[in-house]
Amino acid sequence: MRYLICYDIPDDKTRDNIVKYLERFAWRVQYSVFSCRLETERATSSLERFIGNHCRL
Repeated sequence: MRYLICYDIPDDKTRDNIVKYLERFAWRVQYSVFSCRLETERATSSLERFIGNHCRL
């Protein structure tokens, strides 16, 4: 399944951590937009956990 990940994160440190993580498996479409293919539920939940641990919603 293909995902489009968009973000607006004002905190530099948090944004840098998210970008470094996404660059390992996603393609940058624009400055704050990535596209990726996640085939398994495990990969999806890993991404959700990582973002959840680094962002306050």
